[in-house]
Amino acid sequence: MAGLIEAHAHVVDAAELRQALRFGVTTVLDMGTVSIAERDVFSLRAAARTATDMADLRSAGFPATAPDAHGTEFTAVFPTVGTVTEAKDFVTVRRREGSDYLKLILNGVRSAATGVPNLDEPRVKALVDAAHAVNMLAVAHVESLDDVNVALSAGIDGLAHAWRRGGPSSDVARRIAALGVFVTATLAVPDARLPEGRAALLADARFRSVLSNPIREHLSRSVPSPTPGADGPRANADAQIAAVRGLHDAGVRLLVGTDASRNTSSAHGISVHYEIDLFSKAGLSPSEILAAATAKSADAFHLDDRGKILPGRRADLVLVRGDPTSDVLSIRDIVRIWKSGVEVDRTATEP
Repeated sequence: MAGLIEAHAHVVDAAELRQALRFGVTTVLDMGTVSIAERDVFSLRAAARTATDMADLRSAGFPATAPDAHGTEFTAVFPTVGTVTEAKDFVTVRRREGSDYLKLILNGVRSAATGVPNLDEPRVKALVDAAHAVNMLAVAHVESLDDVNVALSAGIDGLAHAWRRGGPSSDVARRIAALGVFVTATLAVPDARLPEGRAALLADARFRSVLSNPIREHLSRSVPSPTPGADGPRANADAQIAAVRGLHDAGVRLLVGTDASRNTSSAHGISVHYEIDLFSKAGLSPSEILAAATAKSADAFHLDDRGKILPGRRADLVLVRGDPTSDVLSIRDIVRIWKSGVEVDRTATEP
């Protein structure tokens, strides 16, 4: 099958890209990395382009957020968008730095719970328009149904996360489908706060040979408290699965992404397989899930050289034991991996 594409992660070093690759993830789409200098993200992207032991990388660079809003808590230096007039300059700088697409943060749940600022629709529209003017995709982090409506009205291309506040809405799902907006659901984030999910990953014998100590520690550590204003991990998980079920019924293009990072309960590489299992619970068929983890992500982000096995495309390939079109979890039984035609040494794990 084609190599897996992680459509939502946060990457800070080469070890994370090596880890992703050993689980069949040949491309990682970074949705904003703020814990290291942005130039280092783009240096890492350049190194990954030719490396045979790291997943390929694309990055948003700094995401656009309101002053003192979500994102700014991770680093002392964080450019923000305080006014409509600042939006164009923000996008210009991101483009000059090398960002592959624009990430916006709408933090409606946090805003309602703690009073932190949130981007309003005029700033969101100005950011989206500025991104489109320089041929950049615009993807919005959303938390509430109100966030979704603001993003859609502004002309957003994609949504990062299924909303967890506002309840299922068939009207909104149909609107998302009609506008051609894609959604990277990141179901693994709330669900992995429930200990049984992470324990099941660690217990799966098909992963045993590539479970490095960093992965074991990541999936075994205590998980931070839910986001302020959240309804708890079980309620959040159920709400997001219900949202994805409605989006699927409406025909929305869904992508597989996990929000993997050092700050979440999702780990690079292995959590993609967890997300795939959760997509099955949300009602997607094995073939639909495989497309969401490969071709649909490639199409959504205009990665025309990957995502499908066709003449002239990159030889990003994963050989699995079994038929994932009938049993999607058979993709966990990986036999061999190739990145751009070069076979990956899966035994080379971190200590």
